Amino acid sequence: MDDDQMIPLDLSESEALVMLEWLDRLEEPENLDGLPPFESAALRLRWDLEAMLESAHPYVFASDYESRLETAIDEVRDETTPEDCVEDATQRRPTAGPPTPVN
Repeated sequence: MDDDQMIPLDLSESEALVMLEWLDRLEEPENLDGLPPFESAALRLRWDLEAMLESAHPYVFASDYESRLETAIDEVRDETTPEDCVEDATQRRPTAGPPTPVN
């Protein structure tokens, strides 16, 4: 793939650490043989992304990894609740009828 076809992904150190931990916690299929094409491709991308994040992140093997992860989680997560996020998203969606006023 040419460089002009690549899509850059910029993450802060905190975002990268949380993403790496999330990828690591995802379950892998027990039997890798005979995976459907999409699952096989997605698993390959997951492994590649994990390897890139591990090699680029300075704290992956640090003795204080857990405390750094907790700090990263606090820095990355939203202060809003999931319900607030769903409500905000539904208010931004176009509707077929007249616009609904947002307070």
